Amino acid sequence: MRLDLIFPAFPPALDGIGDYTFHLASTLAQEHDVRVLTAQSSPRPCPPARVLTAFSTSSPNGIREIEEAIALDPPAWLLVQYNPFSYGHWGFTPFLAATLRSLRRRHPSLKIAAVVHEPFVPIESWKFAVMWTWQRWQFRQLGAAADVLFFPLQSWADRFRPWFPGTEVHVVPVGSNIPNIRADRQQVRRALGIDDRLVVGLFGTAHPSRQLSTVRVALNRLRAGGLAPLLLYVGPAGPVVQTTLPGHPIHDAGALPAADVSRHFSAMDVYLCPFENGVSARRGSFLVGLQHGVATVSTHGVDTDADLRAAAPGSMRLAPDDLPDVFADHVEQLVRNLPERTRQAAAGAAYYEHTFSWPLIGETITAALRPRPALSPSPSLS
Repeated sequence: MRLDLIFPAFPPALDGIGDYTFHLASTLAQEHDVRVLTAQSSPRPCPPARVLTAFSTSSPNGIREIEEAIALDPPAWLLVQYNPFSYGHWGFTPFLAATLRSLRRRHPSLKIAAVVHEPFVPIESWKFAVMWTWQRWQFRQLGAAADVLFFPLQSWADRFRPWFPGTEVHVVPVGSNIPNIRADRQQVRRALGIDDRLVVGLFGTAHPSRQLSTVRVALNRLRAGGLAPLLLYVGPAGPVVQTTLPGHPIHDAGALPAADVSRHFSAMDVYLCPFENGVSARRGSFLVGLQHGVATVSTHGVDTDADLRAAAPGSMRLAPDDLPDVFADHVEQLVRNLPERTRQAAAGAAYYEHTFSWPLIGETITAALRPRPALSPSPSLS
């Protein structure tokens, strides 16, 4: 099957959906003829997939440039990775759906699918309310132009399926953008100079949704209980983390390449990953902990999938997102109980492999795009 994947960003750019596109293209290309159309200059090779700089985002109508590349080598399916902010300033991308409609007219056999990583912003401020007006319209136009829509959350699929009665809707998980290189734990810890220390981990940005205040409550609890773990932070917000978590020993590793992120996860004992409104299956930074077999503590709330709730507490610990003391309880229990920590880490890794691995994601998407056999006509009744 010939597939074209579209997304503006691609490695080496630091972009989560760009990384997702890289991993998805690499996975699908194991069995299909895959090409990536991107706006990224000098994109990283992704064998066996082909990667082509085919459009720009310097102007709102830059997306139209993909029509030339597609006319030269039309695919069977065009798979758009969608987040409005990736295609235009303030998420203004009025020409994307128009370009897809134009492609359908020019290539009647072309099928279109979209993975919706973010449909539109919620109305949380006047600024978001303004952006919501056009982003919601753009999303409706995109869905109307597509044959298949993929969502990372069942709740999104259920919400938006009635919006597009003529479009197939499926759920596909996001997976982890960090490879598990299975580094030697003791060797990594010696290199970091932490040897036998108890290590709790933190990874990602300092966005308010990441609830660093909840992490602070957990660390204060451990210190009050006579424990003084080292916080191993991996990410670009070291100064903010240092300021928000005063008085706690912190090893700030900074922003690292993916392989080094994996090595640092191998040194962690417990991974702290709370989210405002709860964790969901689209949170790749959360999935990294499960993937690497680190006992993981997060939060549940309005965004948390039913499947994740069901998987806790066996594969992870989830506290209510508005009860930091309960989060701290979970962290302390795991820190003080090595057998339970080890059991949960193994269960989390198994859950990840059976739910979020890239081969599974690739098969889910392929199954939805695979041609359906024609139905035999019903025998006439006489």
